[in-house]
Amino acid sequence: MTITGTPSMNEGNAAMVRVYQLTSRTGFDSAQREDLILNPEETLGADIVWRDQFRLFPDSVLTLPIDLEKNTEFLAIVADLRKPIDEGWRRSYQVSEVKGKKVRVMVLEGTINVIIQ
Repeated sequence: MTITGTPSMNEGNAAMVRVYQLTSRTGFDSAQREDLILNPEETLGADIVWRDQFRLFPDSVLTLPIDLEKNTEFLAIVADLRKPIDEGWRRSYQVSEVKGKKVRVMVLEGTINVIIQ
């Protein structure tokens, strides 16, 4: 997975980005933004198989190897953006959509764009 911070991302500021492997996305899809940002373990509970987090800076690129764990059904991405546009601060995909493919994530001003090839 390649994660790129555009120059204008998050109003030109760094953002915390989290990547999750989940057994279910029910909790992820229904969670409030603040709950996922401030209390992800409490919010997602046993659905979390694996997670990683990092600070992404504008105009930077990170490469994150994703080895899908055995029980993973969904790959989810969250960006803590200052002014998120609607639900654009989070994305989730079934493992079948991403397994064996290149996943490119771009963090923009108020949203996340994901390209799967």
